[in-house]
Amino acid sequence: MLETAVLEEIKEYIFHHLPQVLEQDPRFVTVIEGIVADKFPRRDEFARLLDEMEQNRKRMDQGFTDMRQEFVRVDKRLDKADERFDKIDERFDYVF
Repeated sequence: MLETAVLEEIKEYIFHHLPQVLEQDPRFVTVIEGIVADKFPRRDEFARLLDEMEQNRKRMDQGFTDMRQEFVRVDKRLDKADERFDKIDERFDYVF
């Protein structure tokens, strides 16, 4: 195992020289892309994931809108039923 000081020197060297190495030898780019791909989604994968999330959000919004509309319809039907029961109550009040 490398000593901490030696490891830090290596890191600094890599950070300093990496851009030049990447420009000179495309094999390094490929290796680094592979390492990064294992850790993070690619840009196109991330964009696809965001698109899927947006579609799901839209479906959920539509579902909530549909539910609200159904509740309004049910509420109107219940209001009509209440009105009928009120009329029946009035008749009973009149009779008794």
